[in-house]
Amino acid sequence: MEKTIFLLIDFEGHPLVSDEMTNNLRYSYLKQLLFNDMSDADYFNLIIVSDHTDLHSKMNELQVMTEKEGRHTWINIDPDNPPTVDDIVLKVAQKGYKIQNVVVGGCNTVGCVFDATSYSSLYWAKAGYPVQIFLPMCADYQVSGLNQVEVNMTAFGDIYNAIKKNDVFKEIDLISRVYTIWLDPKLKYVVNDKGESKRGIGQ
Repeated sequence: MEKTIFLLIDFEGHPLVSDEMTNNLRYSYLKQLLFNDMSDADYFNLIIVSDHTDLHSKMNELQVMTEKEGRHTWINIDPDNPPTVDDIVLKVAQKGYKIQNVVVGGCNTVGCVFDATSYSSLYWAKAGYPVQIFLPMCADYQVSGLNQVEVNMTAFGDIYNAIKKNDVFKEIDLISRVYTIWLDPKLKYVVNDKGESKRGIGQ
């Protein structure tokens, strides 16, 4: 069965060096995905791939809660022994699924999320997978700014330029709304009269 994976890279980040909104926003969106009340099989059984460790208490608690519900498939990868894209493809295949699409969130947007790890967005795009960087589930702790508005403006400009520089606009989308997450790449441009993706999670 073909499925979308939700790839969480350094998701816990560095909460001691940022504000409450930055630290909580991505978790709010993640919980919206993990504990959604939709019966559609694609949404009810998501595949989560995360590189958090035993030191990341918040992520560990979310994983425990998710696994107790028995709805989603959660796969952990080791950031200290970083896997390649092919390694993750194999891990997902061992669960009985084939990856058709990758949604990415984490810290930092132009670093780990885009290209700083062997399993960052750029390498999925180069391997031929459609990628969506979900901005509300990204945070930037190393970008300067007087407040989070300025940090976010700088981070968005940086990620746009990084995508442009690497010529992967066709492979990588930047999205900001839950209902525009498309779980089936073939339906990416199918929209309803509200401009919402046909497979958007918000429907």
